[in-house]
Amino acid sequence: SGPWAGNGSLAVFGGTAGTVTIAGGEAVAPSGLSFLTNGYVIAGGDAASRTPDVQQTFLKCLTSLTGKTSGFRRMGSAALDLAYVAAGRFDGFWEMKLKPWDTAAGVLLVKEAGGAISSLKGDANPVYAYCLLASNMPLHPLLKDLIKPNLD
Repeated sequence: SGPWAGNGSLAVFGGTAGTVTIAGGEAVAPSGLSFLTNGYVIAGGDAASRTPDVQQTFLKCLTSLTGKTSGFRRMGSAALDLAYVAAGRFDGFWEMKLKPWDTAAGVLLVKEAGGAISSLKGDANPVYAYCLLASNMPLHPLLKDLIKPNLD
């Protein structure tokens, strides 16, 4: 049981309005951390395959968080990264230049689980955001204040 529940390493996420569940129907929610130093952040971004300016922006964002969290991970799938934030497995996620098919399901999971999700460039719909940020409610303004100033 708990946020890592599922069939072995496989977790199946689902939900209804206001509830996100994992395999077996157990309800999950974003972490309750309020101190960034205790949190783990998923640093989205395939910097190796992006243009040099996007690589530089990614590195500036990563540097702004270095030493302020318990650690970073790079998982490889924005949809899964967002599901992990919704389930409290990770405390925050940000990535630049995603496509709607990468984010739509995960954005919905984060919102319905009670997490915070926003565009750091002011896009009206985070599904179409240039830079997407997802986290629990207490950490969202802290992460936003660290990442947003680094965006070009």
